[in-house]
Parts: sequence; structure tokens; C-alpha cells
Amino acid sequence: MLEFLKEPVKSLSFLDKLNRFEELNIVSDKNEWLILRDIRNRVSDEYESDVSSMSEALNHIYRNHDKLILIFLNIKGYLSNYPELAIV
Repeated sequence: MLEFLKEPVKSLSFLDKLNRFEELNIVSDKNEWLILRDIRNRVSDEYESDVSSMSEALNHIYRNHDKLILIFLNIKGYLSNYPELAIV
């Protein structure tokens, strides 16, 4: 998204990009984002044989779905200022 906004992001680390999202009020708390990202990584790395860990990670995502929806709505709202990038 930052690339579409013509921000100089090629040399930025992930944390620097996340800080920029926080500055733009797209992400309200970068630490929450990092936790959600870690859970996403656990889900994508788990194997079917580890059902307990997979179930725990999916339950955590479900318990935090409101945060994910808020991030999406923040992105959608921010991009509404840029009709060429708007999410339908």
C-alpha cells in the first residue's frame, strides 16, 4: 500500500513500514499487528499433525477478528482519499 502511495519504502524494514502505518492511523498499535502476524505465521507453518497448536492459533485469530476488521476498515477509509486505489 505504501508503494501505491509513492512512499519511499524499498529500503525500509518491516518495522519501519509498520511504524508508518501507525503514523497514518491505519494500525492503531504496531505491537498488536506483530502479535497477529506471529499467529498468522504459526498457522501457515503448522502441520495437520499438530492439531492442538493449529486449533489454538485459529481460536486466537477468531478472538481478535474485530482487530483485523478494524485494520481493513482503516485501510479502506484511508484509500477512499485515492479513488484509483479504492477498495470496492
